[in-house]
Amino acid sequence: FVYEQGGGLFTIGGNDPSGKVHVYDREDLGTASAKTYQDMLPVSAVNYTPPMGVAFIIDVSGSMSGGKLESAKAGLEVAVTYGLTERDYVAIFTLDNTYGQVLPLTPVSERTSIVNAIQSIGGTGGTVATNAITRAAQALNANSSIARKHIIMLTDGMFSDQGEDGDEPPYVKEARLHYANSGITLSVVGIDMTIGNDYYTKCKQMTDAAGGKIYANIDLNNLGNILKGDIEQKEIG
Repeated sequence: FVYEQGGGLFTIGGNDPSGKVHVYDREDLGTASAKTYQDMLPVSAVNYTPPMGVAFIIDVSGSMSGGKLESAKAGLEVAVTYGLTERDYVAIFTLDNTYGQVLPLTPVSERTSIVNAIQSIGGTGGTVATNAITRAAQALNANSSIARKHIIMLTDGMFSDQGEDGDEPPYVKEARLHYANSGITLSVVGIDMTIGNDYYTKCKQMTDAAGGKIYANIDLNNLGNILKGDIEQKEIG
């Protein structure tokens, strides 16, 4: 009826563990079920992962000197090369008094442009985290084809926009806002950051508010693998 006579086929999914309705389990679309669909329809059932957009925010302040920035750039190249697919997107911003845009949201397939942008990162700037998060979120939200949105901030955590004493830092509020409104997750990779110090505590507030992770006491030589692992975690997006 469907394949030979051109009749229609209507399917609905069940509920996922969170209660969302009309969804399909990838395992159910595996070998046997997928073959049934493919026998009836001119389609191929594949293990498809929707495009991901990752916005990197790089700290270029004076405290990131002494090889830290170069390590961050090298790690970033590894993450883009091995942690993202050709259908994904990447943007790069720097912390500054407002923010600096190094690379607008760009398809990962344009690797030459991305690598050139990474290599161009330099100079010094302020450490206002809030504005950079706002701009990174705007860039991710502007592309409707991206299904999963993630921000990774590489920093030592010495932010200047702490807000009033006793108040929640504005960058924590900003991260929570975009996570709640757009599902944008945020992780922090701490450069020379020690677990338990004040910078770590403030950054962990931010990652907790945005569904991401924080990494501290890291080996800078392993930075690329840390970034790649963060991108690949199932909880992101």
